[in-house]
Amino acid sequence: MKTTATKLFACLLAIVLLLSGCNNTVVEETDVETTAQTEPAETDPIETEAATEAETEPEVPVIEEDVNAESISIKKKQGLNEQIYIQLAKTEAMKADPEKMDFKVSYRAMDRARFVELDRELYLDEGDYIGCYILGLPEGNYCVKIEQGEGENYARTTLLDIHVERQDRSGYAYFKREEGIGGYNKDGSVKEDAVILYLNNANKNTLTLEIDGKIYTGLVEILQAKQYMEEPLIIRVTDKVTTNQWVHKDVEPRYTDNSNFDEEEFWNNSFSTEAGENLAGLPVNLNDAKAGKYYSYTTTPEGLSEVRTGGYPKATKIIESGNKRVDEKHVGKEVYEDDDVLNYLDTVLVSNLTIEGVGTTAEFYQFGIRFNYPNSIEVRNMTFSKYPHDALGFYGADDNRDTELYGNCWIHNNTFNTGYTAWHLKTSRSQLNGDGSVDMSSVHNMTISYNKFNECDKTMLVGAEDWAICRDITLHHNYFNTCSYRLPRVRNSNVHSYNNFYINCYEHVATGGTTNYFSEYNWYTGGSGQWYLNLEGITVKAYKDTYEWVKEDITDWGVMIAADREQALENNQCSPDGATDYSKFDTDPELFYYDVENKCSDVENLLDTSNRDGFSAIQYAERQIRRYAGAANFNCLDLPDKTEE
Repeated sequence: MKTTATKLFACLLAIVLLLSGCNNTVVEETDVETTAQTEPAETDPIETEAATEAETEPEVPVIEEDVNAESISIKKKQGLNEQIYIQLAKTEAMKADPEKMDFKVSYRAMDRARFVELDRELYLDEGDYIGCYILGLPEGNYCVKIEQGEGENYARTTLLDIHVERQDRSGYAYFKREEGIGGYNKDGSVKEDAVILYLNNANKNTLTLEIDGKIYTGLVEILQAKQYMEEPLIIRVTDKVTTNQWVHKDVEPRYTDNSNFDEEEFWNNSFSTEAGENLAGLPVNLNDAKAGKYYSYTTTPEGLSEVRTGGYPKATKIIESGNKRVDEKHVGKEVYEDDDVLNYLDTVLVSNLTIEGVGTTAEFYQFGIRFNYPNSIEVRNMTFSKYPHDALGFYGADDNRDTELYGNCWIHNNTFNTGYTAWHLKTSRSQLNGDGSVDMSSVHNMTISYNKFNECDKTMLVGAEDWAICRDITLHHNYFNTCSYRLPRVRNSNVHSYNNFYINCYEHVATGGTTNYFSEYNWYTGGSGQWYLNLEGITVKAYKDTYEWVKEDITDWGVMIAADREQALENNQCSPDGATDYSKFDTDPELFYYDVENKCSDVENLLDTSNRDGFSAIQYAERQIRRYAGAANFNCLDLPDKTEE
């Protein structure tokens, strides 16, 4: 019995020890689980990201209560095309100190909870008011929170359901294209990897951009270096950016080129001081045909850099005899063809670039930009004035190599004023007024829309020589006010023109080469009605255009007035790409945005004024175009959901 009891005690003791060991094991496992909960493994990032987003972005947007809202004076609040404009009355402290900012503006979509604070550069001084410009907004309803002051003077108010419209992206630039143009997506939002710079007259020569570890300084350097940058770039212009013009010394007035001047006199030049500081790095190129030299300058803030010269093989001599191009005293003498490119910012292989004006004062003054081999470029809400050469030029390869690479550019809601060349002040009118406002050659899929051309001379060139072929160009809702030539001048291209308004213009449309020009629902009033068409055949098809007070019968210039939308031009085998027949491009859905079912152009805001009660066509057209065309025009486009038949 004793032995049995001893054995039983030993067994019980073993069980107790075993249980004690098990308890220790459980405690250790619990410690591991606690550690796992506070430091999750790297292999499970999804739950961590979801938790973080849930903490920072509530599912239900919260509307904060107003605080002293009556102290915030709001003059204007307006939803526009992919932007919102808020105008606030300055506080007394801001009126006393121009550098002081008492406001903080934030915004979000109505169905989102997180606010985005407005960039400081988008608060513009507007006298007694501050204009707040919220850009890059897709269509929809938005909430804007305005905060003012701090401490006891803190105030807050929230504006709800501000509706933002979309931009009208009709035309060839977006034909069969889902990707956005420039720095914006197709819905109007900023591309995810886009870089945004803010340009003004004060920082035009000091603004910097880093590309692949190298710093580029000033507008000229940055645009010329964009070819090395993969990310999209948005340059937002917030005021008038200026440079000076090159003027020659006073000489005897003459009509022809400047080759008859003595070389010392010809190159004795200076800059005007009208605009103050120059735009540093701006190229100035001159061809002295008589000397057979090509002179290349760049501007500095103070004046011109050193002259670089070289041979110029294209310099030619012309013997004039009875030619009306020259003054009578030069008839029969040797005259050399000089050439110049003044204040023309040359760029190469620029892609994915947006230049946009902010507010009402964004302007490029006395210079223009030439985009060589461009792709995906947008220019909007800018004013161009007194440009000595082109305001904007788009040029692909001269021999049409790789034509598909160059194009998809969208130029919209800009104002082009008269150009001006101080160098040619003593010469011809066409030189005096600069060159083209918007010129293009050897490019494809271009849309020029909602622009105002104000008293421009050589307004728009589409294509040039036989080798400079363009393809798929759209002009719509442009306002041509008292312009002279090239509205446009088209050679070797297919063009769709609709809802443009011409008032008191001289040469409306001029075509040449193998051109197919489809014109519909345009308005022409005043002017001469001259078209100067290609004498080889009819190249313009006009459908439901309106002509009022035009001096000459438009049909006398060879325009085919189409009674039916699908009526085709005869004997026209326009083929801008060198292979495809474009003679019926405007009714071929493979080549054109054509609604086959409804037999109309598949575009937004196509206005047919022919049957509007109570308004003549010209009155309705003028009101619409004046309302929407040009820079700093902040009226919304009330776009229909479908094309108006």
